[in-house]
Amino acid sequence: MLSQRGFTLIELLVAISIFSVIGLASYQLLQSAIEGKKRIKQSTENVLAIARAVDIMTSDFSQLVPRRIRNNYGEWLAPLIFEEDNYLVEFTRAGWPNPTGKKRSTLQRVAYSFDYDDRTLTRHFWEVLDRAEESKSVEEVILSDVEECLIVPVLDESTQEQGILTQGDSQSYLPMAIQISIFLESSPTVLRTVRLVKNAPRSYAEGSEKGTEKNADT
Repeated sequence: MLSQRGFTLIELLVAISIFSVIGLASYQLLQSAIEGKKRIKQSTENVLAIARAVDIMTSDFSQLVPRRIRNNYGEWLAPLIFEEDNYLVEFTRAGWPNPTGKKRSTLQRVAYSFDYDDRTLTRHFWEVLDRAEESKSVEEVILSDVEECLIVPVLDESTQEQGILTQGDSQSYLPMAIQISIFLESSPTVLRTVRLVKNAPRSYAEGSEKGTEKNADT
């Protein structure tokens, strides 16, 4: 009669150790794959968020027009203002879509602000062009995790010699272009120069020939 021999304790311990090592290696490999997928997803979302924010700003600035507006107190505001009332920039743009066919202007007043504490870049717009006393802006955070945002005019030689935003001349409120610089912690610095519309229709400059400009020098 043949005797049946089983596994010894040492053999069982060796087998368990081997399976443990294989299991741990498989877990670490799976964990690395999951973390890599998360990083790729986060990176993709960041790139899309940056692209969306830059597209919004480019669309706004590319349609900037020399139209003054009245603020909540009835005072004239220049078509383009830099660093006033906690805004990086405030300006009038054309091309405001009106899919519902409401009776309103196709021009829109837009502003951008940067919050150093929350590290957010916010777009503001007003539903009316010339504001009433109770008019408030609609706010939308278009980009988060921003370290710094700079929005500056790009001047041609003649404008630099004469000084930007000369009072009484509506066309002088438009520099040659606007330069946008967005500094991000996890991504390279975003630089975009937006050339402004030239020879805008004179109807867009309505209201710009009377009164005293506020913030005429920037």
